[in-house]
Amino acid sequence: MKGIAGGFLRKIAGYRLVRKIVDFLTEADRGEIPPTVRPDLGEFTDTAGNRITLWSGMRDWLKPEWRSMFELSVNETPTVTDAAAHASRRSVEEAIRFLRLAGVEVEGLKIAEIGCYDGTRSFALAGLGAAVVIATDIAEYYLNQQEQATLSAEEVEAGRQLQLRRFAAGAETCERLFGWSGLRDRVTFREDDICATELPGEAFDLVVSWEVLEHVEQPTALFRNLASILKPGGLSFHEYNPFFSMNGGHSLCTLDFLWGHARLTEEDFIRYLREFRPREEEVATRFFTRNLNRMSHEDLRVAVSQAGLELVTFLPWYDPFDERLLDRETVAAVRALHPSVGAEDLLARNVWVVLGKPDRA
Repeated sequence: MKGIAGGFLRKIAGYRLVRKIVDFLTEADRGEIPPTVRPDLGEFTDTAGNRITLWSGMRDWLKPEWRSMFELSVNETPTVTDAAAHASRRSVEEAIRFLRLAGVEVEGLKIAEIGCYDGTRSFALAGLGAAVVIATDIAEYYLNQQEQATLSAEEVEAGRQLQLRRFAAGAETCERLFGWSGLRDRVTFREDDICATELPGEAFDLVVSWEVLEHVEQPTALFRNLASILKPGGLSFHEYNPFFSMNGGHSLCTLDFLWGHARLTEEDFIRYLREFRPREEEVATRFFTRNLNRMSHEDLRVAVSQAGLELVTFLPWYDPFDERLLDRETVAAVRALHPSVGAEDLLARNVWVVLGKPDRA
């Protein structure tokens, strides 16, 4: 990645952040906790003796669709809604516009998407001009969200087949909705774990992901493998919801007090579930321990550097209202468990990252 392009992206990122804040401040009716969120669930005392007030409605406010996570089944007939396909296309178009500022166009590129889920973003990349897209995902991530503790070999295979059906449903929806034809000729699904990837080396002009970086078990291995599969001079774009943000516990691990998932030790987290959400204990514990990493912003920067990649853009999006909710007690509680975490980790609900692999000299 040439330095002049990287510098330009950094400047644009700064402008976008300022615009984001201005847009927020000019909107009406922002900055209020809804009246449905009330401190009436009692208290939880952690092992350090801290008494924490619990709020009813907190989880519904932070993760409105959290109940859907308990409705997953390997035997479901997957559907991809028009709204979901439109949202995927919008997110791809946003990324394309941002990368275009550095002179990067997707037309004719060979692209890999990590964690493709229903494939709608991969299909959007192909529909918008990519020559070849390899869409990857691993069934284990979704199987960890099943309520039962163990799965038979047959159920694991059923989970893999579900992923293939989900991918096919994504293709059908995108072709019908956007008039794109031949998507399956240019987009191929592969089950692959980027932390132990079997994708070919130096094969991709661009690697992308959405809502993936917070879930990989070994972030250091992820960045090392990104460097391996990118062509010299290639780029990667990632948008993710960091663990330490206010809603970073995702649907299964968001608790009934702010930043609860980040403030508790694993022992206290499990005890909390046992006391207040016993029905969710097994699946939420599995998700907490297997599906969410603890990568801080500083951890990411170190891992990127060690992988030999250039951090072209690091753009955290945050809501100023979150800053008014964050207090020194919460920052101290999280830092006691995770010393590399700062207030910026707790405030950024969404982060854009652009990485570059240097050209060979």
